[in-house]
Formats: sequence, structure tokens, C-alpha cells
Amino acid sequence: MFKIVIFLLLFSISSFGADFTVLFQAEDNSISTAKVQDGAISAIKIQDSAVSNSKIQDGAITASKIADGSVSDSKISGVSSNKISGLDSAIDARLSARLVVAKAKTATSSIPGSGQPINMNIIVDDAKNTLTTGAGWKFVAPRAGYYTVDFTGWTSGATVNFVLYKNGSFYENIFLTASGAASGSNVVFLNQNDYIDVRTDGSNPTINHAFISVMSF
Repeated sequence: MFKIVIFLLLFSISSFGADFTVLFQAEDNSISTAKVQDGAISAIKIQDSAVSNSKIQDGAITASKIADGSVSDSKISGVSSNKISGLDSAIDARLSARLVVAKAKTATSSIPGSGQPINMNIIVDDAKNTLTTGAGWKFVAPRAGYYTVDFTGWTSGATVNFVLYKNGSFYENIFLTASGAASGSNVVFLNQNDYIDVRTDGSNPTINHAFISVMSF
């Protein structure tokens, strides 16, 4: 959009008449990446539904131009992903930073003492370094949130109750099983640095194999 700005540079009156010199200058009012400082676009600066596809050149808005959490759905009406360059990669990066995945399993059959954590000492996945192996096996939450806990155990020799413990105290039964394989899932809220583990309650069975997966988004 252009606005005509008229500057009257010279005005002279003589006996021969009036001479005018006029300069027409086009003022650039368009919005481009080069004209927007990083983080300058915030929710209070945008009216609801004020931003549409027709107002934005493809790729003109980069993730670095928008302050974290400042633009909500109500601020953007029908803006397609090709209008914001790097959006997908920025979302992927933030999801990856939040994602917590921890997986571990037992190496061999074992007979843990009743009420003692099961030592699943083979770490399958633990990018956030949340697992502690050994007699004090535990998963420690790197941030506050809801965590899904999936556990599978294969036992022999006795009926066993597998129990989820939180911060050293009983939280919830995972499942009660006789000799054989069984699995169960739980959802638990953990604050940062809270920890969980899985224990047996009752007789001391032989655990042929155990596997745990803990995940949070």
C-alpha cells in the first residue's frame, strides 16, 4: 500500500508567472521480515482475526519474530502454515524439548525382596537422564506434569501384586497376577524431582522379566 506524499520544494512568484517544483515520494508501508524486530509481535498488538493470508507474504513471518505464547488462535484468522517460515521446525523443537521418554527392563530373572524396588537395570531409552538403576531404582521427573506409566512383568512361583510407589510411599496397584505375564498402566502427576518405582507386595516371586515405559508430553 502506498501513500502519496507531496512535498512542495520550491515556490517562486515572478513577473513571468508562478513556478512550482513538486516531488512525489512513495512511502513504503508494507510489512516484511526486515522491518520487524525479533519478539516485537505480541497478542496486545493484534486485534482478533486481524491477520489473514492476504496480509502476509509467504514466509514473511519467522518464529524468531513472535514472542513465546503471545499469539493465540483468536488472533489469526485462516493463516496457512506457508505464511510462517520455520513454524513446523519450531513446533517440533519445542515438543522435543518437553517430551520425556524413559524405558528400562530387567537383565535376568530376579527375586527382589518384598517392598523393594525392582531393578530394571537395562536402560532402553533415557535421553533426559531420569533413571537411576540398582537397589534404589527410580524414575525422577525432570519437570512437573502428568506421566503415563506402562509396566509389564513375567513371574513364576507365587501370586504377586505389582505396586507403583511415589516418593517412597504406596501410590496405586498396577496389577495382581499369578504365575505368568501381565501388564498394567497408570497416570500419575509428578512435580519436578518427584520419583516413582515399582515394587512387589506379598511373597517373594521370581520375576523372569520386567519392562517399564514412562512418558510425558
